[in-house]
Amino acid sequence: MIYDDKNKTITTNRLILRLFQKTDAPAVAKLCNNYNIYKNTLYLPFIQILLRKGFCKK
Repeated sequence: MIYDDKNKTITTNRLILRLFQKTDAPAVAKLCNNYNIYKNTLYLPFIQILLRKGFCKK
């Protein structure tokens, strides 16, 4: 695992994890509207944050 402080990413053999970006909002909203994904989560606070910051609409 490699942490890149400059780009704020964590890289593994299979994944690159990064912070959310404004352009991610439509994909995140689509996933949150998928019941098969939503039912396995306890709480989705980031959707409320995206709504508050104006990244997506209700």
